[in-house]
Amino acid sequence: MAQHATRLSSDLLASPPDHVPATLEAARTAPEVARRFANIFSGPVGYAGWLTGEGTARAYLASNGA
Repeated sequence: MAQHATRLSSDLLASPPDHVPATLEAARTAPEVARRFANIFSGPVGYAGWLTGEGTARAYLASNGA
């Protein structure tokens, strides 16, 4: 678990790629996106699979109507 928390911290300290602000914007109107983003702080293990890659992040947003 420590490696996931470390990666999350490092990713949040770096300048975010365009799809990360797009995810935050989508979270304003899509409750599922907001919930999943908020949960990365209590359980960072799964965030890399949907947020770190632009293609997977944008596909996730599209699948949630964002």
